[in-house]
Amino acid sequence: MPFLSTSQFWQLKISQPPVHDLVLAGSSRVFLAVSPRHMARVMPGRSIYNFGFVACSLDSAYLEHASRLLDPGSDAPSMVLCVSPQGFMRRTRTNENFGYLYWSSQPTPNHRLLLKQIARDNLWGIALARSAGRNISRLLRREALGGYCCNGWEASLARRRDPDDYAHRYEQVYKRQAIDLDMVEEFLDSVQSLQRRGISVFGFRPPGEASMRRVEDLRSGVDFAELARRFDSAGGTWLAVDETRFPTYDGVHMGYKSARRFSRHLARLIAEAERS
Repeated sequence: MPFLSTSQFWQLKISQPPVHDLVLAGSSRVFLAVSPRHMARVMPGRSIYNFGFVACSLDSAYLEHASRLLDPGSDAPSMVLCVSPQGFMRRTRTNENFGYLYWSSQPTPNHRLLLKQIARDNLWGIALARSAGRNISRLLRREALGGYCCNGWEASLARRRDPDDYAHRYEQVYKRQAIDLDMVEEFLDSVQSLQRRGISVFGFRPPGEASMRRVEDLRSGVDFAELARRFDSAGGTWLAVDETRFPTYDGVHMGYKSARRFSRHLARLIAEAERS
């Protein structure tokens, strides 16, 4: 696995060609939680890519971009959408500064040239030094360590665990900013449009700690039971993932060990849905 810089990781996503059978979309709760390589162990023979971004909104422009990563000749083109309340906040500062809104506004690099640059950086040891420096900085700030993968997954290793961290943060977030109900309708319209184009669309609520799920249920304004029903009515398939069996280090984000197990769990649910 080559070492990637932060910018290379995101540029690979933005410049990704249409060569995949299955594309994952959503926020950091998917790009940290789902490893395409571990999904492929359950779903062999498929090209799987993780198109998740920091604080990503599930708006029509983003979902359309994600759909363009699918191979037009795929026998089973599929999108898997990680759905959390934050996905229905249209413009957040984090998204604009670090997420899809930022990276999609930058010039799109030539994908082939970018891969060549990554290969050169690894050959000369530049990439290893950069990765070590990034993780030393994270360690000093007491943040989770991370390893970027070319398939869009970031493997994360936390040095400390505070499972209620994000519950405390988002209790305040939901007081300041309500979800955009128009975005929920836009999202469901996108699901219906993708399905009509012959793309199978799967959705799931990402696992999280009990405190975070409670805040989402009581404060976010999203009724997940109703959303799942409407998602299915729009032509998608809502997946009943196990929301409690995959520990996180801050309430919402999985370390690499939980992520590998969850990736296989998610792939099995998709395979079962496809057989039914």
